[in-house]
Amino acid sequence: MPAPDAQPPRRARQRAGRGGRLLGRVRRAAGLTLPELLVVAAVIALTVAWAVPQWQASLEAVRAWAWQRELIGALERARARARIAGVTVTVCGGTPASGCADTGWSDGWLVFEDPAGGGECSGVDAHGRCAGHGGELLEVGRGVAAPLRVAGNRNVRGGVSYDPDRWSVGNGTFSLCRGARPLASVKIARTGRARRGGADGAECAP
Repeated sequence: MPAPDAQPPRRARQRAGRGGRLLGRVRRAAGLTLPELLVVAAVIALTVAWAVPQWQASLEAVRAWAWQRELIGALERARARARIAGVTVTVCGGTPASGCADTGWSDGWLVFEDPAGGGECSGVDAHGRCAGHGGELLEVGRGVAAPLRVAGNRNVRGGVSYDPDRWSVGNGTFSLCRGARPLASVKIARTGRARRGGADGAECAP
């Protein structure tokens, strides 16, 4: 039996040494030093700075696609209604409360029967008919949220009217803009057909 003050065996001392070193590594791994925290913060900041513009660009692309889809659909339905019903159908920028306005395309659009052929709907009554000529309101389109806006060139900003007795309209372009920067466009051919256009064909001058 070893004496009480005897040294522990060599193998036991080695195990104890390894255990102490392992415990030290665990303790060091439990926290980060200040330089390490600064590096992590810098990496996060760079990642956010890169990701936010990409996310905004993707969101704008989705909004542009949805706007094109809805406006093209409204124009094509108006064109078909004019031929089927034998009555002029107009698409103008505005809302049921405000009626048609050249600058109203950002707020939405109205599709209505236009028996007078004047391209005007100064407001919609409780029966869903345009004040003045009594044409039926067929559809109300959604506008866009700021900072986006919709602009039309001089051939279409006042509205697009489909006459069942004529096979042509004034060709023009609607543009989706963010300030003066174009995002997308909708182009109308002389046949009245609407199609998607890119940002290069948009007109966003203030």
